Amino acid sequence: MYILPTAGGTMMTAALGLLIKRRYSFEIRTPVYSIKVFASDKALDDRPQRASLDGPSLRAEDVTDVLAEFVADPFLLVEGSRYYLFFEVYNVLSEKGEIGVAVSEDGVRWTYDRIVLREPFHLSYPQVFREGSNYYMIPEMLAAGKVRLYKARNFPYDWEPAGELLDGRYVDSSTFFYRGKWWMFSGSDDGLHLFYSAALNGGWREHPASPVVRDSMNNSRPAGRVVVLEDAIYRFAQEGEEYYGRSVFRFRITELSETEYREEAGERILGGGREGSCWYEDGMHHLEQQPLPSGGWLVAVDGHVFRNTSYIPWRIRRTFHRMTFKRKLRE
Repeated sequence: MYILPTAGGTMMTAALGLLIKRRYSFEIRTPVYSIKVFASDKALDDRPQRASLDGPSLRAEDVTDVLAEFVADPFLLVEGSRYYLFFEVYNVLSEKGEIGVAVSEDGVRWTYDRIVLREPFHLSYPQVFREGSNYYMIPEMLAAGKVRLYKARNFPYDWEPAGELLDGRYVDSSTFFYRGKWWMFSGSDDGLHLFYSAALNGGWREHPASPVVRDSMNNSRPAGRVVVLEDAIYRFAQEGEEYYGRSVFRFRITELSETEYREEAGERILGGGREGSCWYEDGMHHLEQQPLPSGGWLVAVDGHVFRNTSYIPWRIRRTFHRMTFKRKLRE
């Protein structure tokens, strides 16, 4: 039944319509991240060749067990002739990051496997590494207010907590072993914090010079695994002054001890690509590098393009995708 509105009702309806239009007509600008893996003769000390970045190795569309909006923050582990890639999967249904894994027999062709770690809070930046016969992971869990170590019960699928390393709201914690000690960079609103410990699973102490970098926009937030080459140490940081995820800088650490910290000025090593023509057009914000047993290095990066969408179509499409995916899971 249709009821004709009164004059007052017409004015109220028009006012409400204008309010809705103003509230929901703005654009949503979302980054869509993808991942590329490629081989290199050496650890990157300069921008990679464009040919190395042609076409991503993994996209959100490759994820099969959850509805993914993007994939990002790749970390590699090489075990004999098998290659593992761990990364953040942003789950549209839970609206949180979860940790997924992909596998490869040659480091070139990658197959998505499954989600291997999820928590009630957002997860990302899953640094994985092997120590002795054990496999460990330190994912970012800013929302939980801690830095936690996980240990694999059944690598690469089952992970259990193995210790709380730090309390605090830290991002992108990056651990490395150097001169008989474990070291860890962790980003925060204050800048870049540095910790050290004789043992991996506890006893972490903050460096007296920490935060060692206080510029939180340009060079303090970690952007991948720290690389140690003999006595040369390189850390990687996100540059996000103009917007988040714009580029990656490399910094050489020239002095590191329990009392001293020094580094050289950084240089940009990753950034956006050709306008309108590539998957990393609007920026790159992560660099992972692993030495290969046969020589050379395997490198993983992520990059993104911005997708601009009006709010209402974005919300409708998001709701439709959720309903479709839930129906698919029930079938």
